[in-house]
Amino acid sequence: NSVHKQYFDNYVDISGLEFARAIELGCGPFTNIRHIDCEIGELVLLDPLIEEYIGHRHNQLGGAILVASTIEEMPELGHFDLVVMINVLEHCQDANTVLHRIWNLLAPNGYVVFGEQSYWNVTDLLGKRYDAGHPIRPTLPFLERFVQRFEPVYRRDIRRTAGYAVYFIGKKNAD
Repeated sequence: NSVHKQYFDNYVDISGLEFARAIELGCGPFTNIRHIDCEIGELVLLDPLIEEYIGHRHNQLGGAILVASTIEEMPELGHFDLVVMINVLEHCQDANTVLHRIWNLLAPNGYVVFGEQSYWNVTDLLGKRYDAGHPIRPTLPFLERFVQRFEPVYRRDIRRTAGYAVYFIGKKNAD
């Protein structure tokens, strides 16, 4: 998570902001949101394995509302001023549903912090093997269609062996 913090330039573009409600999707036991220097009134952490993470002696889940669910099957939680999802999409089952959920979770003028690996040629990468832990291999054009819906606040692309990692902070327009 500290590496993601570096790739987001320490989240300086949203540091010091106040958010009444924030959610991290696919938070894991340590969360990325703890690295963002901002004020959060109510924090929700969502992960299908959250109950297992509670028992981890170094978990960073204290003080949050914990929801054990996939993003695709999450209950209605209302709107949030900040949605964080980093390195999660490729672990999901339905990328379109996940990105649609992010959009619908965000309140008008809300911020998204989104980081994901994209791939150039999914067929070459996967061959005939199925990876149950990473069933989705999003391409850069697919991720571009999502981030283009937001007013960009921060963007950094990092070239990797099989593609790019996209680190993006955007703001949802009020209209």
